[in-house]
Amino acid sequence: IIQDKTMESYTVLVLDNSTSMRGEPMDAQKEAAIKFCSDALSSNTGTDYKFSIVAFGSSIQLASEFTNDLSKLTDTINSINLTGATNYIVAIDKAAELLSNVGQNVVKNIVFCSDGLPNTGSTSSTGPFTSSDHSSYRYANAAVERTNELKKEGINIYTLGFFHSLGSSSRNYADTLMKDMASAPDMSYIVDDPQKLSGVFSEV
Repeated sequence: IIQDKTMESYTVLVLDNSTSMRGEPMDAQKEAAIKFCSDALSSNTGTDYKFSIVAFGSSIQLASEFTNDLSKLTDTINSINLTGATNYIVAIDKAAELLSNVGQNVVKNIVFCSDGLPNTGSTSSTGPFTSSDHSSYRYANAAVERTNELKKEGINIYTLGFFHSLGSSSRNYADTLMKDMASAPDMSYIVDDPQKLSGVFSEV
């Protein structure tokens, strides 16, 4: 996570809780997210470092206040349940709303995690994707459009896609979408096995 040791840092950890996450993916995501928060907080050497957790499916299931209390973060992550489809925009908008309330002279980060393609929510016909890429391209264009706005505001966006259940054609499209949403290509991570999530979170 980009941070300045003299500044406060706020990170929204956006976790997918759509029904496609059932079983091992959800278990691995929770475990990796808790370890991510624990590692970041234990390595804090001066920065006032806080996390918020957002869980999304078709809508927002939960959105916690920013905290550096690992016990609260752990309880919040463990309380996430499966529900609905995959609405990227509603999750991105909630993360942006949370970060808008923490002031200006701080470091702001979003770590966005999903195992599926956006298939509900806002759409846009213009953008990097067309119908030749995927039938859900309008949802992807809307997500890229929104994240581009946030990047201009100075928010650092990391994306983690664990697309183990997608076919090769959808996988290529999903990989490109995650890279386009991230602040830079090397801030996008693709995982082919849910059990590798912890390692990827450590890189972030």
